[in-house]
Amino acid sequence: MTGERITRPLQAGLTLMVNFGNPWKIVIPNELLMMLSEETRKIVMNETLDVNHRFRVLVEDLRWHKGVSIKKLSKHLNVPFATLRRWMKCKMNVKVRDNVTALQLANTGRYKYAKRDFDGDDVERLKMWYFAHTDGSVKQYNQQVSVVLRTPDPYLAILFKEVFGKYGYVGVAPQRNNERGYVWILWTLLPLRSYWWLLERRTPTPIDSDVKLYSALSITIDCEGSLSAWNQKGRATAFKVILCNEKMYAVEPLYKALKERDYRVNLYVTPKGAVTKYGYLNNDYHYLIVYARAHVKRLLEHLELSLPHKRLKACLIRCALREPSKPVYRSTIEPIYSGINAVYEEMLKESKRVLKTLHEPWQALKRRRKKTTYTRYEEERARLRAEAWRALQALKAKYDGRFKELERRIEACFRAQKPLKRYEVRSRLP
Repeated sequence: MTGERITRPLQAGLTLMVNFGNPWKIVIPNELLMMLSEETRKIVMNETLDVNHRFRVLVEDLRWHKGVSIKKLSKHLNVPFATLRRWMKCKMNVKVRDNVTALQLANTGRYKYAKRDFDGDDVERLKMWYFAHTDGSVKQYNQQVSVVLRTPDPYLAILFKEVFGKYGYVGVAPQRNNERGYVWILWTLLPLRSYWWLLERRTPTPIDSDVKLYSALSITIDCEGSLSAWNQKGRATAFKVILCNEKMYAVEPLYKALKERDYRVNLYVTPKGAVTKYGYLNNDYHYLIVYARAHVKRLLEHLELSLPHKRLKACLIRCALREPSKPVYRSTIEPIYSGINAVYEEMLKESKRVLKTLHEPWQALKRRRKKTTYTRYEEERARLRAEAWRALQALKAKYDGRFKELERRIEACFRAQKPLKRYEVRSRLP
């Protein structure tokens, strides 16, 4: 905190008595000395040189070449933030970088986590925007765009990394959520000047082609959509595809694009204050529903879903609706449909057990924050993040096999029937 002295013990490596108007004893910890380049370290350790010059070289190297913030330098050097900043600007002639320069350094890889400007097409732009505005959350953080996802689903967490990881570092940690228990929290920070469109309350590009529409629908259904079957008129089964979101500006463009392509689609609103099975609604909730059998089949034939339980449901419904004019009986699909739900619920429960196990080490690290050095703290955080990624990959590897078995059951169930004309069951699982 600015203006406060750090009282925790440091591993002293070098003591300098600088004088920029008043004498000031500075203890430089070994952690900072080890970050210096070999040439800079020789200058700093050379006792024949002027002390102020040695200190200036140290600060300039750490600030500009190692990316250490002034706030972190002030803590580790036990110098108030305002004092160190004034020395840099007025006494040492070390430039204080502005936000634009900071972003330029980040793009050249001189920050801890490298970022790159957006270079994808409009389809990729829509995919990222819909992910951020459906299951994710997005806001401006200084000169960066922060995108955050909280989910207990390991497949959705890995999908977040696949979508955003190509443009910047994606962090992960376990978090305890009051509403859903333990969840994975993932985040990324992207340069504002290149990703400003993620903050807009409108689609970054018109949905004026089939490729854009079905790509946007696929990621939206993966995030906040559902594919369901229910009994209708005795034993016959009806199907529907549902998208739901609080943001009308995200749902309406998809509704209009589907209408333009002659889909029988409806848009409903559940008003703020209503009580649903999920609880009290703090905002209006918008539902986009396609439930005419031929239109459900046509839509699912164009989607490429990533989450396995939704992909398998889509495959099951497509197979069941190969002849939309004929009734589908619940007994035909119920065992497999219920099996998909059962495996998915089992996966979520195991994911939360893993999260609970991982959560305690993170809390213990936070409690030790003021008792350990910055370098050791960052090393421990990196280790815990790597452990979290390994846990996610292990969950995915385990349940890939379970979902693969369900896919074989779908193929076996419909193998004896008339072959599909427009779609063949294709596996995306290894």
